[in-house]
Amino acid sequence: MYSPLYSFTPFDLFGQQHIHQQPSWYFQQSQPEEYLFPEHIATQPSLYRYPMMQPRHCHSQQPGKCYVLPSRHPGPLAREFLSPRSTTGYMDIEESQQPFEVRPGWSEDEQSSDSEQDVDLGQPAFTSSQSTHSGTQQVNERSRSRKRSHDTLKPQQPHKKRSGKEKRRDRKSKKTHRKETKRWKEAVQQFRYNRAVKLIQRQWRLYQQKRREEASRKIVGFIHARLEIRQAQQVLQHLRQLRSFETELDLTHERQAPRVFKRPLKFASDSTPESIKIPPVKENQCYLGYEDALLRLLMRIDGVDSIGSDIVRHARKSLVNKTQSLLDQLDEFKKSQYSTLVTSRN
Repeated sequence: MYSPLYSFTPFDLFGQQHIHQQPSWYFQQSQPEEYLFPEHIATQPSLYRYPMMQPRHCHSQQPGKCYVLPSRHPGPLAREFLSPRSTTGYMDIEESQQPFEVRPGWSEDEQSSDSEQDVDLGQPAFTSSQSTHSGTQQVNERSRSRKRSHDTLKPQQPHKKRSGKEKRRDRKSKKTHRKETKRWKEAVQQFRYNRAVKLIQRQWRLYQQKRREEASRKIVGFIHARLEIRQAQQVLQHLRQLRSFETELDLTHERQAPRVFKRPLKFASDSTPESIKIPPVKENQCYLGYEDALLRLLMRIDGVDSIGSDIVRHARKSLVNKTQSLLDQLDEFKKSQYSTLVTSRN
C-alpha cells in the first residue's frame, strides 16, 4: 500500500527534494492505521514536516518483484547506489539488511493488487473493541508478510560498464548544457548591462534637465535682479535730481530773498485788490526775477517722475511744498505792499 506521505520516488528521499506539504489530518484520515499503532509511528519526526511510517514492501503480480517504500533509516548505501545511474539501495529489515530493487512507478494492475491490502477507510477508527482487534490482526499479518518477503528480494546486480556511445552521448549532453548555461549567463549579463545603461541614461537626462532648470531660474533671477537694480538706479537718479533742485532753491532764496523784501514794489495804475499788477520796471526787477526763478524751479520739480516709488514721490512732494511756501511769501509781501500804497493814497 502506497502512502500519500511519500509523494516522491525513493531517489527523491536521498536527493532531499521537497515534500508535498499536506496537513497531517489528511493523512490520518486516509491512512489511520499508520497513526493508531506504534509500529507505524516515525522514530525521528524532526527530520520531516509530518510524521512518516516505517518502510513497507508490497508484492506485485510478477514473481520475484517487490516494491519498497522509502525509509527514514535507509541504512548504509551501496557503492553502486551512489552512482547517478544506479537504481539499487538498502532498506532496514528487522533481521538484516539486504539490497532491494527500486521501481519508481506501478502499473494499474499492481496498484489494484496493492489497494486490496488497504484498510477500509469508511469505518471510523476505534469504533469498538472488535475494530481495534481487527486492526491489530492486520498489523500482525503485515509484519509476517514482511518477514516472508525477505526471501523474495532479488540479489544486487553487478555494475555494468558504460559503452563508448553512452560516454560520447554524456559528453555531448554536458557540452550542450555548458553552452546553454554560458548563453544564459551572457543573456543575464547583457540584460544587467542594458538595465544599468538605461538607468544611467535616465539619471543623466534628469541631471541635465535639472541643470537646465537651474540655469533658467538663474537667468530669470538675474533679469529680475537687473530690473530691480535698474529701478533702484532710476530712483537714486531722481532723488539726486530732486536733491539738486532743493540745493538750487536754497541758493536762490538765500541770494535773492533779502533784496526782494528790502525794496518797495511799484504797481500798475489799473491794479485792484482782487488783481494786483506789477509792471516790469526797474523797481520790480528783483521781485519778478525771484518769482520767475521759483516758478521755473517748481515746474522742473513737477516734471520728475516718481516711477512708482514712494520715496521719490515723498521727496518731490516735500520739495514742492517748500517751493510753494516761498511763492506764498511773495504773494503776502505783494499784498502788504499794495495795501500800504492804498492806505497812503487815502
